[in-house]
Amino acid sequence: MGLVLGYGRTRHGGPVSTQLREVLVEIRTHAFCTERYRTVNKEVTSVMFCAGGGAQDACSGDSGGPFALWSNRTQSWWLAGIVSWGPRGCGVSNLPGVYTRIGTSMRQWIHNQL
Repeated sequence: MGLVLGYGRTRHGGPVSTQLREVLVEIRTHAFCTERYRTVNKEVTSVMFCAGGGAQDACSGDSGGPFALWSNRTQSWWLAGIVSWGPRGCGVSNLPGVYTRIGTSMRQWIHNQL
């Protein structure tokens, strides 16, 4: 499970949130994701991953926000991805949100900018 944070819409077509919202979403396999998006002619590349695809998900306005994973070793959250895109609508069953994967080199670059 991963944690998504953002000020995006809480429902399709609704207003953006004035409060920071968070939701836990299930990480999906790359095979699941590519198969689902193939049906709507969208490509999920190797630098992307999917999560969600149920009633709760990232929504319009959340793009650019963090996708974090919990580390039992460090007892803290770490940045694993960035909210990128998803289906038209929010929380669409069987169409998960798509995130940009944060690899080691990108994570190091971000760290160096702080």
